[in-house]
Amino acid sequence: MSSVDDTLKSRGETYGEYKDYARICSGFKKILSEVDNPLLTPIHTEALDMIFGKIARILNGDPNFIEGWHDLAGYASLVERELEQTEGATNARVVISERTEEGWVQRDTNPNLNSRNTND
Repeated sequence: MSSVDDTLKSRGETYGEYKDYARICSGFKKILSEVDNPLLTPIHTEALDMIFGKIARILNGDPNFIEGWHDLAGYASLVERELEQTEGATNARVVISERTEEGWVQRDTNPNLNSRNTND
């Protein structure tokens, strides 16, 4: 067997059949393509794309293969590190409720998430 054949055999034993992996991963990518979130940047979408691949491998192959979980955490950590350097990124969401003459009003303290602000 060639070295490529050896590699494919080994990977198949760990990750399962490629066609099944591709079906699972394509399903995740289809969902992402249908999401309309203007806050998603290439940093987010590329990491999600890679994470989808790792999840597909875990679902389709050996879920006890530690490296798959390690890789998944690695891509999430890359995004976390980028966000720590990004103005406007937050680690918490706080909604303040205030009583006014008209009743209770909620105000979101994160201006990037105002789509859910009930005060709009």
